[in-house]
Amino acid sequence: MNSKTLRLTVITPTGKPLDAETESLRLPAADGSVGIRHGHAAALILLKAGDVHYLKDGKDAVFTLKAEGFARIKDNVVTIITK
Repeated sequence: MNSKTLRLTVITPTGKPLDAETESLRLPAADGSVGIRHGHAAALILLKAGDVHYLKDGKDAVFTLKAEGFARIKDNVVTIITK
């Protein structure tokens, strides 16, 4: 992992549909949109269904969360757990 990137992983009951390295991302938090970059403080964020926007190879990519869940941010790793 590059020193300016984050690891983004989505985990569902059926597997791990996303595991990517990214420079930044935007999460659909229950109380509004949240931006995450390298060095973000540790956090646990409640998520609503919606789009996770992240940079992949310098281009905007989208992963759609079909259900609520939560995101854990720690040590430049963002783990999303959802249904």
